Amino acid sequence: MCLAEQKEFASLKLESLFGGGTSEEPKIHETVNFEDFIRRFRPFYVDKTMWVKEVMLNPNKLIAVSRPLRMGKSLNISMLRKYIDVAETSSTVEVFEDLMLSNDLEFQREHMNKHPVLSIKMPKSLLRVKSFSKWKDNIMEYFGELSDRYCSDDPISDLDSLYPAQILDRIITKLFSDQKEKKVVILVDNFEYPLIAALKGGIIKEAYSFYAQIFPASLLENDKIEKIVTVGML
Repeated sequence: MCLAEQKEFASLKLESLFGGGTSEEPKIHETVNFEDFIRRFRPFYVDKTMWVKEVMLNPNKLIAVSRPLRMGKSLNISMLRKYIDVAETSSTVEVFEDLMLSNDLEFQREHMNKHPVLSIKMPKSLLRVKSFSKWKDNIMEYFGELSDRYCSDDPISDLDSLYPAQILDRIITKLFSDQKEKKVVILVDNFEYPLIAALKGGIIKEAYSFYAQIFPASLLENDKIEKIVTVGML
């Protein structure tokens, strides 16, 4: 840690960082955007950047990470996206400077901001719904937002008639066609939210059948996909 960082570290008020005090600034445990975390709390960061290499060199196409609440799942998935996403080129080198992964220049040349990434974060609002119709509408609305985000220059015209898996397929095809050198990496955060909501609402039977259509097994056979990484509590 350089002298400037030591001075910054010494001036930080632990009470405001970890939940006490009256500050309205995001607390350290609430900051799940990796770049924001590094810029605001770098002295507190326990270097886990080699996890990016572990994931990308893993021979399995599907990687599912299950951890309890507040164990850094969302922060890690944000870190992975920042490092590999072709759309995240600005400041990536700076954010990872002096972290362990920055020493692997060969890996950097191969993967830093080289992959098209489809980032899915299941909405927390799902946890408040109590009927299957509202549960389904909530998911369809979110996938409509994904379509707007990734296909804004070529909107999906028949969106209302498609299942989530079909919307995903359109987005994957679009990302792959825009960046043919690398296959698409799909990142799914909070993948358990739909199922937790269904259990709480007593609609697990209907919901499970529909949820299986969101991420069908056929995704693993899609040649346009490099990896699918999911993180959650289940």
